[in-house]
Amino acid sequence: MFKNYLTTAWRSIRKDKIFSVINIAGLAIGLAATMLIILYVKHENSFDLFHKNADRMFSMGIRMGDNGDSLFVPRLGYSAGPMAAKRTSSVASFLRIRKGQENAIIQNPAQPSLKFSEPAFAFADSNFFSFFSFQLLQGNSRQVLQNPLSVVVSEAMALKYFGTTDVVGKVLRYNNAYNLTITGVAANPPSNSSIRYDFVASLFSRSAIPELRQLAEKDKFDFITFFTGKDDSAIPEVARALVQLRKEKDGETDGRFVGMPMQHFRTESGSDVNTVKYLKIFPFIAAFILLLALINYVSLATARAVLRAKEVGIRKVMGAGRSNLTVQFFTESFLCIGIAFIMGYILCAALQTWFFDTLKIKIDPSFIRQHRLLISFGVLFLMITLLASVYPALVLSAFKPVTTLYGRFIKGSGAGARKFFTIFQFAVAVIFMLCAIVIVRQIRFVKTADTGINRENVVTIPFGKELVRHSRAFKQEVRAIGGIQKTSIALRPLFGGYDMTGVTPRATGKMILMPVLNVDQDFISTLGLQWKVPPADPLFYKMKQSVLLNEAAVAQLNLGKAPLNQKIDPFVISGVLKDFNWKSLQYAIQPLVIAVLSDADSNAVWQGDNSVWTGSNGCLFAKINAGANLPLVLNQIKQLYRKYERELPFEYHFMEEAYDAQYKAEERLAMILSGFATLAAIIAGLGLFGLVAFLTTQRIKEIGVRKVLGASVGNIVALLSGDFVKLVFLAILIASPVAGYFMHRWLENFAYHTGIEWWMFVCAGIAAVLIALFTIGTQAVRAARANPVKTLRNE
Repeated sequence: MFKNYLTTAWRSIRKDKIFSVINIAGLAIGLAATMLIILYVKHENSFDLFHKNADRMFSMGIRMGDNGDSLFVPRLGYSAGPMAAKRTSSVASFLRIRKGQENAIIQNPAQPSLKFSEPAFAFADSNFFSFFSFQLLQGNSRQVLQNPLSVVVSEAMALKYFGTTDVVGKVLRYNNAYNLTITGVAANPPSNSSIRYDFVASLFSRSAIPELRQLAEKDKFDFITFFTGKDDSAIPEVARALVQLRKEKDGETDGRFVGMPMQHFRTESGSDVNTVKYLKIFPFIAAFILLLALINYVSLATARAVLRAKEVGIRKVMGAGRSNLTVQFFTESFLCIGIAFIMGYILCAALQTWFFDTLKIKIDPSFIRQHRLLISFGVLFLMITLLASVYPALVLSAFKPVTTLYGRFIKGSGAGARKFFTIFQFAVAVIFMLCAIVIVRQIRFVKTADTGINRENVVTIPFGKELVRHSRAFKQEVRAIGGIQKTSIALRPLFGGYDMTGVTPRATGKMILMPVLNVDQDFISTLGLQWKVPPADPLFYKMKQSVLLNEAAVAQLNLGKAPLNQKIDPFVISGVLKDFNWKSLQYAIQPLVIAVLSDADSNAVWQGDNSVWTGSNGCLFAKINAGANLPLVLNQIKQLYRKYERELPFEYHFMEEAYDAQYKAEERLAMILSGFATLAAIIAGLGLFGLVAFLTTQRIKEIGVRKVLGASVGNIVALLSGDFVKLVFLAILIASPVAGYFMHRWLENFAYHTGIEWWMFVCAGIAAVLIALFTIGTQAVRAARANPVKTLRNE
């Protein structure tokens, strides 16, 4: 019996190829889009959850400053982890990781040409591979990091340096100074791991590496420290132990220690915060896209009902019951949806690379093949089969044989539902369009806004260990290149982090933590910063403890209208700069201290002679003339770089790109919404096509009579289009305030943002109306040109 149902269903699908292709293709496209979003969201929400004890793992950090919130440091001192673990009964184990603040130079001594700068190098306690669930391909997880100068390499690095993964016992040279013995090979870290590694060296190496030993002895906040708790009391107990330890060791009582559960480590440690925030939006996008596809399928299926009404009548006259017909049409829907699902899965697989590249993300193939993901797709198939099959099957099986065999139908049957579906589809499409327009415009606004910094044609070159000792000479030689306008040196690139310093206004006597930029004397002119109150002495940068403030800092410190020469221990104010946006436009301009040094002093600073500057090598800012031969200028800078720095590869970054990178999550959201707005419009058009086909078939004899009585094609097209255009306008009226509300809430995330203007609603509305008119027009013209003799011959 089922075989008969299946055969009949297949014949029905083949009989009306156009409807079948549109129906199946529309659903397949919607399913493919939904699968891609499910894949993306599940991957992003699965970060770090593959570890065996992920639910009990957490790291600790400290919040310091005013009310304990001005600065968050997601690390602890070297001794804090073991001492807190000893004092806390609820801690099962701990782990310390020291990530390098600069790239490590790794070389294969047997092949000296295999020498590269590696960013993913870390030192860790010996229990790294037993604490975490990273897979070791070679070596014992409890022994690989037991000895000093031992290192575990990832599979990719083993192949890169040796061409094989059989590398245990071989040697790698670290920073041209230390030989590390390979004791294990680890599988490459999964794409859903926030802990990335290519090399994990033993933290016991501090006995052999002076730099590492000094970090441990200073006991500053340099080590990411994880704990595995025995119960829920672990985090507060560890926090209390750390507070007590800090008080005993340093006498410090300010700041508060906070725990970061493993499932939130990626966000709370400052990695991809906006990406995680926007993940909440994508399931709703997937749900609406899938709902549009289902509505489209149901609309087209019920539109075909009229064409098959006589078939239903004959089947019932021949003895078929409603249950038989329901099963028959359910089987047909099941077959259509099954074909659509297979096509959608194939389309999803084909578009994965493009989708991931567009979003600039990476997802391991092993994750895509996970059983849980495949089960999710299976549940999705069953759900849409049930939702999409029931209504058409019930509608088709409910036709009465006497009515259908005479060709008469109840015209109002289901009309309200179909109109609601049309309004809903176009409302969703218009909402997507409006959201995409607003987000794209906001991104354009923040990228082109006047931030007070002249970042156009400014390139930054990070210093290596060798170049840092010749930074002053390098700066002057780059400045002499034709096409270079100005050069400057700073401790850090803008939009790439900052340091903190404590200042104490004499009026209050209370220390306040503030961000600080450490720069040389040419920084202000190179980036075109503007003075609010210029220094009285043009050689202010030669004065000891002299600093500049921005307007926001002057306001926060309540320094009044004459801030020059006021003392904010340990500094003296030499000048005030106009406010400029040194962070993302999501934030209001924050107070900033700028420590300016002369070339003579800065050259000593870059070498690490001043403790304020330790931990970073600095970078060069080079302002390139507009119209200069950019490749030639960069190549000349590279040659000078090679003169001093032969170990590290030449790297450069345009400030514009660094600024734009702050909005990558918003750009990702804009791309997804723009793509799915187009998809929603297509699906809405297909749904309207189904409704037009349904109603024009019902009114085919009316159209014939009107043509006989003299109605033109234009009259009939206007007649058929009027009601549908009203539905689209109603959808626009519903969608506009909804989209406006959500976009207003989204724009509030930015301290500086564009507005929502009337023309945006007009553009989205016009696009929706044009799609509707095109869809309606094709069907209406076809119906209007039909020969009335054929449509009226049965009367």
